[in-house]
Amino acid sequence: MSDAMAELFTAALGLSAPWRVKAVRFAPSASELHFDVTCEATRLPAIKRLAKTFQAHRDGLRNMLTHANSNAAAESINADIQGAIARARGFRPFATCAPSSTC
Repeated sequence: MSDAMAELFTAALGLSAPWRVKAVRFAPSASELHFDVTCEATRLPAIKRLAKTFQAHRDGLRNMLTHANSNAAAESINADIQGAIARARGFRPFATCAPSSTC
């Protein structure tokens, strides 16, 4: 699409310098709108590193935002197991107790 469309999306997204929309693509068959955001501040190494990180993890970020899956259930089960283990500390199995001792 044209530079005017990129400028329009830059303004609509509220981006300010050094950020801008570089390209806008529309896929009518999938009803999807794609746009590429770039940083023009080449002298800012931290910003460049952040942009590379976003670029490297773009698919994962998109999946996280669209599917909202969470591992909270697994973490909850793990917490329950760890709690049971913590509560069981200090107990001995009855099979290891001597008959004359108090277990």
